[in-house]
Amino acid sequence: MNKTLHRIYIGIFFAVGITSLFLLIYHGVDYYSLQLEERPFDIKHDLLKPSGYIGHGLGIIGTLMMIIGVSVYMIRKRMRVLFSFGYLKNWLEFHMFLCSVGPLLVLFHTAFKFGGIVSISFWSMVAVVLSGVIGRFIYIQIPRTIQGKEIDLEELQNQLEQSFTSSINLNNDIRSKVDSYLSGERYRNITAVNSLIFIVRDMFQIRKLLRSIKSILKTEKGLSKIEVVETINRLKERLIMSRRIQHLKLMHRLFRYWHIFHLPFAITMFVIMLIHVGVTILFGYKWIF
Repeated sequence: MNKTLHRIYIGIFFAVGITSLFLLIYHGVDYYSLQLEERPFDIKHDLLKPSGYIGHGLGIIGTLMMIIGVSVYMIRKRMRVLFSFGYLKNWLEFHMFLCSVGPLLVLFHTAFKFGGIVSISFWSMVAVVLSGVIGRFIYIQIPRTIQGKEIDLEELQNQLEQSFTSSINLNNDIRSKVDSYLSGERYRNITAVNSLIFIVRDMFQIRKLLRSIKSILKTEKGLSKIEVVETINRLKERLIMSRRIQHLKLMHRLFRYWHIFHLPFAITMFVIMLIHVGVTILFGYKWIF
């Protein structure tokens, strides 16, 4: 999938998610803002209540989206015969789309009324979604090929050595700034506890450094705009590669911790969800079927 198709692919997901949220709020804000004891008297109650035509449908569609989102990604990730069927990162994006919009629909299915055992499933779902966002952030910190295969430390170091081959001579001021970031000193005190905060702060610091270098390069005589952009891109690549090398092992450890946190909540959510669906069918709530 080339960059243009990938942008369209992501754009469709984003558009569907935002449009769904807008329509749900637009058509239900008057009802959802009512007190619980006032809702039965509202004209939209028979449609938007959890067992209503729309409310029940949102629950079914949202549940199916989450089940499909989890199952297809796990199947694609674990079945060797499907390894060549699309890039893993694209399947992960599809998984994230279904497992973000699905919980959104389930939220509106509940009509913002939580109680009993279902509330455990709901808050487990919230924990799964939030931890999924964190997991995605950790995932992209681990360097991978375009097929989604992890790159080992030796290959990363080879890429780092080849990442800055520009023929432009940098002045001493720029080189000293770059060298200070490439040294491993600032990563020495990073731990599993402060790692996420450090990485986010580090991203902004690198952007600030690149802006500073860009402003310096613009004042250099004899450099065209293309040469400045090329140099900045190569510097950015080198800085990011160096950062990834420094905390590659930490990211692997964080990813293992994330699985320990994410998986139990996901299992709890699906078990209680299936119980809820079974009880609903047992009591005769079958929607349009």
